[in-house]
Amino acid sequence: MTTTKTTTTTTTTMDQARDEPQVNHPLHGVSSPSSTSSSVLSSSSLSATMPSRMARKRARNSRCRRKNGFLASAECISISCLVVAFISAEYVCSQQHPYQQHQNQREQQQPQLRRATDRSPLERWLTVTDAETDFAIEKRHNSDLPERDVRVNIFARPTTMPVNDATPMPTEVPSTRPTGRPTPAVTPSMTQAPTIQPSRMPTSAPVPGETSTPTSLPSDGPTARPSQGPTQSPSQGPTADSATDTPSQPPTVSETDAPSVGPTPAGQTLAPSSSSMPTNPPPESLLSYLTRTLTDDGSLQTTGTPQALALEQLSMTNPSLDPANPIEELEIVQRYALNTLFYATNGNDWFVNGQWTTSAPICNNWDNIICGDATQPNLVTIIALNENDMMGSIPSEIRGLRGLTFIDFAGNSLTGSIPPQLGQLAQLDALDLQSNFLVGMIPTELGTATALRSLSLFSNQLTGPIPPEIGTSLPNLESLLLNDNLLDGQLPTTLSSLTQLTSLILEANRFSGISTLPSSIEILFVNENNFFGDFPMQIGDLTNLRLFNAAENSFSGALPDIFGGLTNLAEFKMSANFLSGDIPTSLLNINSLVNLDFSLNTLGSNFPSIWNGVPSLTNLNLRDCRMIGNVPSDISALENLRVLTLSGNNLFDPLPAELNLLTSLRELYVAETTLSGVTPYLENLRILDIGTTFLQLDAQYFSSPNIQALDVAAIGITGATLPPPDGVASESLRLLDLTGNRLGNAFPVQFATNFPNLETLILNDAISSGAAPETLNLFQNLVTLSAVNCGLFGNLPTTIGAVTTLTSLTLSSNILSGNIPSEIGQLLDLEEFNLDRNFFGGAIPSELGLLTKLKDVNLSGNSLDAAVPQQVQDLPNFGDFVL
Repeated sequence: MTTTKTTTTTTTTMDQARDEPQVNHPLHGVSSPSSTSSSVLSSSSLSATMPSRMARKRARNSRCRRKNGFLASAECISISCLVVAFISAEYVCSQQHPYQQHQNQREQQQPQLRRATDRSPLERWLTVTDAETDFAIEKRHNSDLPERDVRVNIFARPTTMPVNDATPMPTEVPSTRPTGRPTPAVTPSMTQAPTIQPSRMPTSAPVPGETSTPTSLPSDGPTARPSQGPTQSPSQGPTADSATDTPSQPPTVSETDAPSVGPTPAGQTLAPSSSSMPTNPPPESLLSYLTRTLTDDGSLQTTGTPQALALEQLSMTNPSLDPANPIEELEIVQRYALNTLFYATNGNDWFVNGQWTTSAPICNNWDNIICGDATQPNLVTIIALNENDMMGSIPSEIRGLRGLTFIDFAGNSLTGSIPPQLGQLAQLDALDLQSNFLVGMIPTELGTATALRSLSLFSNQLTGPIPPEIGTSLPNLESLLLNDNLLDGQLPTTLSSLTQLTSLILEANRFSGISTLPSSIEILFVNENNFFGDFPMQIGDLTNLRLFNAAENSFSGALPDIFGGLTNLAEFKMSANFLSGDIPTSLLNINSLVNLDFSLNTLGSNFPSIWNGVPSLTNLNLRDCRMIGNVPSDISALENLRVLTLSGNNLFDPLPAELNLLTSLRELYVAETTLSGVTPYLENLRILDIGTTFLQLDAQYFSSPNIQALDVAAIGITGATLPPPDGVASESLRLLDLTGNRLGNAFPVQFATNFPNLETLILNDAISSGAAPETLNLFQNLVTLSAVNCGLFGNLPTTIGAVTTLTSLTLSSNILSGNIPSEIGQLLDLEEFNLDRNFFGGAIPSELGLLTKLKDVNLSGNSLDAAVPQQVQDLPNFGDFVL
């Protein structure tokens, strides 16, 4: 029996914290895609809800961490408010982008994801472990191009909700929903932000101008009403605390109408639904007032719509409200608008929904709402419902909340288009709708929200160009984040009018032309678009530019020498373009430059030899640039260099001895070159990749106190080079790749003693023959073991069951025989299990059914019974079983 097999990447873990900052790992091997993500992304995890491209984008959630990061200002709401002097001595090694501060807490809780893809063993190990090694500069990210981009990925693309096991679930959440969610509470004070995502929200609401609810709000005419998400009509909503208010009697609900999620919690009443509408209609005056001011398309008179449910609930909880009383107009409009938002976005299933739609005072009780200061204590100014399981469309009635200064609906499952009525919120300072499923074009009406300073719409499915009105009508805009959408066209020339703009993030769209931009920009990311042709000259006019990323486009030709005025530039990334010629001298004379990436271009020139002008450089990536020659000795001038990547070039001669002067160097990648001679021993090095070269490994690396990863594939290592079989050689080594070397005819079981903390061991084609060792149980920390085509013979020892840390076991193309031991069932973390092309016989052990994390199994090319045990077929995560 044979089924289709897909490739799955193994996940490993590293428990020991490091004492160095984080760094990118641009490895050799052009067949390996770049990655910021660091765990496995199931092939079907997002296919049901979004295009595969967006699934790939949302799977990127790894982040650059700063060892001594900023504290976001309490007065800051917009993202660019946080862009302050962030260039420091350890910038590249630890820098966190300023506009990421407001969501730092959520990302620390969020599980990491990564695509299943073929990687070299070192790439796979780095993908997993660099989240826990703080010597790294920044993480990598996934892309469809066969390259590893050194980049700072700044965007949260959640696909799952983070869970805080230390915080109990609010009582409003049905018992069938996941537990352990944080339960934020909004305080009525304007000096304290709601406890949900405090890093994402201001601790005090901006004081709006004199605002009062008009007698009649502008009518928008008939509009398509938003859906209610997956539920047809809500059946249960939270109610006010009986100790603080006395709501009117709720409608009687029969047993058949009761919600299926369980008994109603104490202190709650059932919200109205299409099956439990009161028999008495609401007062005509209230219906007429709301029809005239907010909803004039007939949905108020249509049973079961969010608008009708909102009106019915308002009539029940606050029957005394009189629209004829000007003092009560604000209360009516705000309650109705919030009720409509609740029912339109499946509020009954929100993770946090305490007191919503009840008679309790909005500003003192309703979760995640903040109101104005002492002059306007009843005016709603902030709604923070990020990562709250909102489903459905944003209703146009939100325009009734005229005092809003901050809307945060990020990280939900909102659908439909962005309501143009948001442009009527004249006080709106920050709008965050990122990481949803919004479609359609960016409404031009947003240009009428002239107070807007921060607009975050990234990680949606928006299409079309950027409206010119964004540039002409938003003079205060500081941060425009539109990455990871389907936007296209030329950038509008009106963007040059945004003189306050500091952060412009357009990554991963389909833009094709760059126009004149304001000189105020500090952060410009246009990578992963369709830009082509000569490098835009106007970039040289951005005198405040600090971070620039134009990787993965189609820029061609030589870079112009226009960078002399960019005295604040810290990061310059042009990987995966079609550039040629030399690196401009003006770029190599910027004292503030710390991260320079020209990987995957066709520079085709000699290795640059002028490095005195960039003393602060910490990350230099020239991988696969077709550079010719030797590595110059004056590279030692880069005294702060921490990561040097030269893999895939036509470099020859030995590495210069002056590398010993680079005492800050932590990672060295020179794989797939023609370098020769002995590799200089660098005591502080953490990662060394010299695979597929003519270099000789200094044996001191096997006993280095700091080395964590050695990729020495196919460099002619013999058994004589290995450390002696007794005694500890290095406690720090985590990964060892000896693929294609000549270790002799015995499995190196001494590595269990030499390297007690070894997690990944790759021995493919490195052993000529030998019996499968009985002492595999000595590898107590092993996560990945691969010994393909090693001539191993005999039975697979039962001691394999003692290596309970294993997540990947690959022993393909050997001479192993006998039965597969049932002790395999003890490897409860095993995800990948490959014994194909051996001589195993007998039945497939039913104990495989105990391995609930198993995703990839290949037992083909053996003499096993064809029957697959039912226990194995019932595995919840079982994807492919190849016999």
